Amino acid sequence: MSYLGKIFIYEKNPDDLKYYESDFRRNGFFVFGPNNLYLLTQYAKEMKPDIVIINLPQSLHPDDNTFNNIEESLCNTENCPDIYINTDWNFKHKDEFHSFNFISEDLTPEQIFNVVNQSSLTKH
Repeated sequence: MSYLGKIFIYEKNPDDLKYYESDFRRNGFFVFGPNNLYLLTQYAKEMKPDIVIINLPQSLHPDDNTFNNIEESLCNTENCPDIYINTDWNFKHKDEFHSFNFISEDLTPEQIFNVVNQSSLTKH
């Protein structure tokens, strides 16, 4: 089966994650959604997703180094997916790394679809 694109989602709520996975698969996307951010970054090196959506817990207060490590794990010299993360943190990053304030503890379907619609997948 050919896919419209590969979407990786890190969402801490397992029920929401299952919903997103099934909905995007039904619509022709390959979706991978572990509940472990490290696992997501490791699989991304091999599978090269088109979009990565990361919904960090609001209790986590990352610093620049955290964002740089995430970016380095997801991007390589020839490929960097569109990366969306729920923060308004201002940090130096590649153009593909988008700060996106989801304004909620858990992602909603509307927020996910908004990210996909803004991504490069829909601009080709």
